[in-house]
Amino acid sequence: MEKLQPTKRIEYIDAMRGFTMMLVIMTHVAAWGLQSDSYNHIFTVFRMPLFFFVSGFVFYKSNYEWNWQNTLSFLQKKLPVQIISPFLFFAAYVYLQHFDLQESLISESKVGYWFTFTLFEFFVIYILLQHLFKLCRIKGKWEDITLIAVGLFFYVIMRHNIIGHSILVSSLGC
Repeated sequence: MEKLQPTKRIEYIDAMRGFTMMLVIMTHVAAWGLQSDSYNHIFTVFRMPLFFFVSGFVFYKSNYEWNWQNTLSFLQKKLPVQIISPFLFFAAYVYLQHFDLQESLISESKVGYWFTFTLFEFFVIYILLQHLFKLCRIKGKWEDITLIAVGLFFYVIMRHNIIGHSILVSSLGC
């Protein structure tokens, strides 16, 4: 099994990701803590798309082989962090707020926990594409072009809400 080698961090990418996280925190504090939503619409246009773009950039590993063993290993690491742990906090929050669990699960925002589930979905889509590329022997620039095209496709769908209210589709507009 090929291990991910530590790579040198790109400081401005880390700073951009941190900036988008701070924007999310700031807009949530303003909306719920201060009961003010006056400027939130300005940041909503780009903060989450930028966060997901930067997360995808950091996640992309050009020399990593996405075979089934590596995929299972990756999913075993990510599942507790991005699905199980957030779901436990989600369930506790729903219980403490006396919300209906089933209604909260099918809501677009997942009472604020949508982004962890959506980020996991993006990882799964990327990994599935990597397996498809391997199967179809797509490499190099065509792999990159396809990833960009798929990313733009999902962005357009999400921004214009073309295919309904799935977690993936509704999430980035929050």
